Amino acid sequence: EKSDDEYMSTSEQEESPEHEGEIPFLDTFYGLASASPEERAQAAHAMLQHCLLGPSANSKDAAYCFKRLLNGLCSGRAAARQGYASAFCSFLKIAYSTGALEEIQQETNDNTDESLLVFVRKELLKTTDPKQALSEKFGKAKGSEERDYLFGRLFGILSVVRSGILAPSGDNILQVKQVSAGLVNDLVELYHHKKWMREPTAHGIVTLMNSLYQASKDSSEDSKVVLNHLVRDSIVPKLFAGKAIQDFSAEQIAVAVSIQSHMDLFDCSDLPAPLNQAILSASTIPTLSDALCATSTVVHPRSHIVWDMLWQFLTTESPSEHGRVRILCKSCPVSDEPAAQVVKALMQSVVTESLLAIGTDGEGSNPTHERRALALSIVRAACGGQLNSSTAGPFVIATDAKLLENAILTPDIVKRLFLDIICAAGGSSKSAHMLKPLALHVLETIVESDALSEVDSAESLDRRLSFAKTLLANDTRFDGRTKTATVSNLLLLNDSVETTYNKELGDMWTKYIDFVTERILRASLDAKGRKDHMKIDEEASRLSSHEALGYADLLFNAAKRILRLQVATDDEERADFEKFRSSIVQRILGFLMASAFFDCSNLSGPDNKPKKKKGRKKSFDASSTHSVVGEGLRIKQYAASRDEILSTFPYSIRATLSSRFFSLLADCTAMASSVKHISEELSEKQGKDLRVLEVLADIVDGWTRLEELGARSLGADAGVDEDDKDEMQSANTAINAVKKMQQDALALVKQNIVKDDKEVARTKCTVGCTILASTLCLQFLRCGTSDEIVDEIDDDDDDDDEDIIEMITDLQDIPRNLLKSIPDETENKEERIGLLGLAELCIHVLSGPFGASGLTRGASPKLLRDAVKFAWIGGVSALAAIASDGATLDDEVLSALLTSIGVSTVEESGNDDDRNSENEDDSDGDDGEEVKVVFSQAAGEAIGLDDEDSDVEMKEANNGSASDEEDVELDPAQLESMLLEDSDAILDDEDGIEVGELEHHAGADAALAKLIKLKQDTRKAGRQALERLEASKQLRCVILVDTLLSNPGRQWSNLLQAELFVKMVVPLLQTRRDLEKALEKSSANQLGKKSAGADSEKRALVERLTSLLKTKLCKIRWSKDIQADSTKIMEVATELMNQARRSNSTEQASCCSSCLVALVKTIADTEDLIKAASVYSEALAEWSTKRTTKLQTSLFDDLVQQLPCLAQVVLVAPLSTAAKESRSPFLKSESFLLLGTLFSRSGDHAEIDAKGQESLKSNSSAVIISINAALQDEDMLKTKRAKDVLKSASIVVSYLKTNSDASVSQDLAEMKNLATQVKESSESSGVLAASEKLVTEIDDCLKVLKRDSGSKNKASESTKKQKKKKSKKKK
Repeated sequence: EKSDDEYMSTSEQEESPEHEGEIPFLDTFYGLASASPEERAQAAHAMLQHCLLGPSANSKDAAYCFKRLLNGLCSGRAAARQGYASAFCSFLKIAYSTGALEEIQQETNDNTDESLLVFVRKELLKTTDPKQALSEKFGKAKGSEERDYLFGRLFGILSVVRSGILAPSGDNILQVKQVSAGLVNDLVELYHHKKWMREPTAHGIVTLMNSLYQASKDSSEDSKVVLNHLVRDSIVPKLFAGKAIQDFSAEQIAVAVSIQSHMDLFDCSDLPAPLNQAILSASTIPTLSDALCATSTVVHPRSHIVWDMLWQFLTTESPSEHGRVRILCKSCPVSDEPAAQVVKALMQSVVTESLLAIGTDGEGSNPTHERRALALSIVRAACGGQLNSSTAGPFVIATDAKLLENAILTPDIVKRLFLDIICAAGGSSKSAHMLKPLALHVLETIVESDALSEVDSAESLDRRLSFAKTLLANDTRFDGRTKTATVSNLLLLNDSVETTYNKELGDMWTKYIDFVTERILRASLDAKGRKDHMKIDEEASRLSSHEALGYADLLFNAAKRILRLQVATDDEERADFEKFRSSIVQRILGFLMASAFFDCSNLSGPDNKPKKKKGRKKSFDASSTHSVVGEGLRIKQYAASRDEILSTFPYSIRATLSSRFFSLLADCTAMASSVKHISEELSEKQGKDLRVLEVLADIVDGWTRLEELGARSLGADAGVDEDDKDEMQSANTAINAVKKMQQDALALVKQNIVKDDKEVARTKCTVGCTILASTLCLQFLRCGTSDEIVDEIDDDDDDDDEDIIEMITDLQDIPRNLLKSIPDETENKEERIGLLGLAELCIHVLSGPFGASGLTRGASPKLLRDAVKFAWIGGVSALAAIASDGATLDDEVLSALLTSIGVSTVEESGNDDDRNSENEDDSDGDDGEEVKVVFSQAAGEAIGLDDEDSDVEMKEANNGSASDEEDVELDPAQLESMLLEDSDAILDDEDGIEVGELEHHAGADAALAKLIKLKQDTRKAGRQALERLEASKQLRCVILVDTLLSNPGRQWSNLLQAELFVKMVVPLLQTRRDLEKALEKSSANQLGKKSAGADSEKRALVERLTSLLKTKLCKIRWSKDIQADSTKIMEVATELMNQARRSNSTEQASCCSSCLVALVKTIADTEDLIKAASVYSEALAEWSTKRTTKLQTSLFDDLVQQLPCLAQVVLVAPLSTAAKESRSPFLKSESFLLLGTLFSRSGDHAEIDAKGQESLKSNSSAVIISINAALQDEDMLKTKRAKDVLKSASIVVSYLKTNSDASVSQDLAEMKNLATQVKESSESSGVLAASEKLVTEIDDCLKVLKRDSGSKNKASESTKKQKKKKSKKKK
C-alpha cells in the first residue's frame, strides 16, 4: 500500500490549479483523518495550497494550520495520526524552504530570538505534553488519552526528522546538534516511560540516525559531527548507561546494531562502552537469544525492528538486475568475523534451541504458535524471502547455498516449521494447524523470491538446489505430504510451467540426479548393513529402505518430468536440450537397470574387462563406456568409498527400482523422439517405430556390456544348478538372436530409405517384430528373490523363460513368412498362416503373465502392449502391401482375434434366445445337493468316517453343483432330524412317547450353516477371480482388433472388405449384450453389498466393445470389392434387427442401430441394399403397434439422417400407415416428424434417389390422408402434437408444389379446411402461426397444381390438332 507522502506527490502531479479550491480550507482537516489514503492526500494537498503555495496564502492561516496539525497528532480518531503526521511533515518542509516558518513563528510566539528548529521542537513538546494539555481540560488524564499524546509526540518527532529541516548545513550546525540531541532525549524519555513505547521510540532513534547517515553519504562532514555528538553525548549515556550486552533489550540491540552498521562514520576505539565491542557476533548471540525471542509477541506479518536492523547489519548491497538483492558480509563490522558464522549461530541458538525448544538430542517441548511464527519469519528472511524494511525499503537476502543447506534449513527446522505444521490436524475436528497458511506462504515466498529468480545464474540455481535438497533430506515425499509443488517448482520440473533451458539449468538437474542416486546408494548400504551385520536394528533398516524407496520415486519422477518438459528455446538451444535430455534419461535408466538386475561388485572398467562368457558374441565396441556400465561402476566405487561391498541391494529396494525401470522405459518408448537416436538422419526420415527400436537396442546393448565386464545378472544366475545350464544357454542364445534381429532391422532401414511400398512394408514388419522380440527379451531381466527366501526359483519362471525363448524364435520366422511373394495358392496359404502365427503370438503375449502387472514389473505390460501394437501394425501392413487385389483377412485370423476378446465367431454363436434363456433359468445351482454333502461330511466325522470317503462325496458334490448364487436357508426341523441318533432313543416317563436325544452340543446347527456359507463364499470368490482374470485378458487383447479397425494411415484399406464387417458385427453385438446382461444380474445379486471383483473388468470391456462398434466398426470405409452373398447379408440384417428387439439398454440399442446403418452402407448392389433395408419396414410396423416392443424411434431416425434416399424407399409407406394407426398419440407424432424429415431430404445416390422420389410421389396421397385424419383427432390437436403435425404437413405441401399432380388437389383442399378449423379453435400462438403457414402453403400449391394441369390440357389439345392435320395431308 502507498504511503500518504506517495499519494500526496501523485495528487500534486494530477491536480491542476483550477481545482485547488474544490475542498474548503477547514474541511481539509476532516479529510486528513479519513481512512482512505487517497482522500488524506487530496486533503493535505488542498490545505498546503491554501496556506503556503496558493495565491491566497497568508501567515495567519498558516499559523492556524501549524497549531491545528500539532493538535491533530494527538487525536486517536480513525487515521488522524497518520494523516496529520504526513501533512505536518510536508508542511514543515515547504514552510522551512519558503521562509513561511518565520512568519508562523511571529504569529505564534512573541520570542522571535530563538531559532526556527528550537521553535518547532518547543511547540511540539508543548502541544503533546499530556499533563499540561489534559489538566487544563479535564484536571486528570486517562490512560488512553495519555497514550494518544505520547504517540502524538512520537509521530511529531518523526515528522520533523523526515521533513529534512534537521539536515546540517554549516551555519545551522549548532542548532541542528542542539535540536537533534533534544529530540533524541525526548525519544529516550518515551522509551523509559512505558514498555509499549520502546519499539516505536527505538524506531524513531534509528530513523533520526538514518537521516544523518544518508546526509553523510553526500560527503557532508557536518552530518558526521552531529552523529558523533548524538552517539557520545545522548544515545550511549541515556540509553545504554550501565548496561552489559547480555542485559540489552531487543530495542537496545536494534539501536546498537544500527550504529555499528555504519562504523565507517565513527572511530570505534573512541566510542564509549558498550558500543566499542561487537554487539552481534557468534559469541554474543547465545546471550542475546532471550531478548530476541521476546520479540515473538509482535504479530505477523509485521516483525520487530531488531530483525530489520540485524539483517541490514549482516548484509551488504549487491549489484543485481532487481536492484534490491543483498548478500552476507564477508566480515561483520567491529568483530570482523564472517556474517555466515553469525547467521549459523543465530539459527542454532535463537531458532533451534530457543524458539523451537529443540535440545542437542533433537527433542524438546512444544513451542507456542507465536514463537513458531517468529521462527518462520526468520527462516523466510534467511532463505531469500522479501523483507519490507521500514528504513531501507524492500530487499531480499541471497544466502550462500552451503549455508542454506547446512545451517538454515536443518532437518529439525524443516520438520518443526513445515512438516509438523502443514501436515498437522489438531483437535477432534481435525482442523488444520493455525500456522498452516503462514507456513505455506513462507514456502511460496521463498520459491518466488528474487534471490531464486535468475534461472541463468549458477548461484541462484545452486540456492534452488540446496533448498530442495534440505526439504527432501527431511522427507523424500515432501511435496506429497504438504500437498504442494514446492520441490518441483524449485527444481523447475513443473509440467505446467514452460521452462527456458540453458547450460546452467542442465548442470543443476545433473547435480540433483547425483544427489538422488547417492542417497539411494547410501540408504541401501545402511539398510543392508544393518540387516547383515547388526542383526538387531530391524526398525532402522526398515527406515533406511523406506528412504531409499522415496528417493527412487524422486529419481523416476525427475526423469518423467524431464521427458515431458516443454522448453521455450530457439532451434539451436532446443537441439542442446534434446541432447541433454537424452543423456540424462539414459543415465537414469542405466542406474535403475544396474542396481535392480545386476550384482556389480565384480564389475571392471572397459580397459581391464574380464574374459567374455561363452556363447556371447561380441557385437558392439566395448571400449567406450556405456551409460549402464558407467552407473554400475559408480555403484561399485561408492560402496568402496565406504569400505563396504554392495553385492546386491535389499530385495524391497530392487523390486521398486525394477518397477521404476520398466515404467520409465515405457515412457521413453512412448516419447521416442525425446531419447538418444542411434542415427539422427535416419530417425528423421523413418517412423516412430524405428526410434523405439533404437531405445530398446540401446538397453540390450548396455545389458550385454555389463555382463561382458563382469556383472552378474540376478535373474539368470540365482538358484541355477547343473540341470538348468541348458536353459540358461537357451536364454543367452535368444538374447543373441534379438541382437542379431536389431542389427538386421537397422541395416534394412538403411537400405530401404526410399523404396517401393513392398520394401517399406518389409521394413515396417521387420522393425515391428524386432521391437516385440526386444521387449520380450527384457523379460529376462529380474531382480532376483527376497533375501529371506532360500527356496529355488519358482517353476513358473522357468515356464515363462521357455515361452519367451519360443516366442522370440517365432518372431524371427514371422517376417520371413509374411514377406514372401505370392506366386501361387500354396504360397498364399503359407502367407496367411504367417499372419495367423503373428496374431496368435500377440494374443499369447497380451493374455499371458507378461501382459499383467506385477510388483517388480511396473509399466512392463504397457511396454509390451505398445510393442505388440508395433508388431501387429507391421504384420498387417506387410500383408496388405503384397496381397493380391480383392484379398481380405483370413477367417482363422479373424476367429483368433474375436476369440481373444471373448467373442464367439458366427459359426459358434447361436442366433436364437434359447441358449440365453437356458443360462438365465439355470441360475439356481444344486445348492441342496451341496447342503446334503456338507451335512453328510459333518455326520461322517462325528461317527468316525474316513477322510477319503468324505473327500469322494465332496468331489461328487463339486462336480454336480453348477451354481450357488443364492444363500443357503436351512430348515431347523430338518437339521434337528439329521442330528438325532436312533440308538440314543429314550422313553418319556410321563406320556410314554419315544423321543430322540440330541447327540451334538448346542449351536451345532449354526456351526454347520457357517461351514456351508463359508464354502459357498469361497467358491464364489474363486469363480469371480477367474472371471476377472479372463475379462482382464480379453480387455488387453482388444488392442489388436482396435488397431486393425483403426487402420492408421489407411495402410491396409484393401484388407478391410465388406465381407469382414458381415462376419464381425453380430458376434460383437451378441457378446456386448451378454456382458451387459451379466453385469445387470451381478448388480441385482450384489444389491447392498460390495460389487464383485470381476464387474469392473467386465464394465471396462463393455465400454471398449461399445467403442469398437460405434467409433471403429461403423465409421471406417469398408472396401466393397468382396461382398457377402445376398442371403448372408439378409440373415445378418435380420439378426441385427433381432438384437435391437432384444436390447436391454439404450446403449445396446444405439449400437444395433449404428451397425444396421453401417451394414447397409457396405452393400454395393442396389437390389440387395433395398432388400436388406426392408427389415426396417417390418420393424416399423412392430414399433407402431406392439406395446411390448423394445424398438426405439432412434433406430429409424438414424437411417433417415444417414441414408435419406434409402429411407424414402422403405419407410414412407409404413410411416404413413403408422401416422394414422399407431397405438398412441406420441408414436403418431414421431411418425409425422420422421415423414417431415423424409420429405425434406435428398441424397447423392442417383439410382436410390430416383426410387426414393418415386416412393414419395406414390405415397403422397396416403400421407395427406394421414395428416387429415390427425387434424380431426382430438388427441393430436393438443398443442404439442398439433405443432408437429402442422410442421410436417407444411413440409409435405412444399414438396408437392413441384413433385405431384392435380390428383391430390381434393385432399389438399380438405387439409386446408381442417387447418382453418384448427386455426380458429386453437388458443396457442404457435399453433396459430403454424396453421396460417400451412394454409398459405396449400393455397400456393393448389395454384401451382391448377396451372400445371391447364398447361398439360393445352399441350394435349395442340397435339391432337397436329395429328389431325398430318392425317389430312396424307389423304
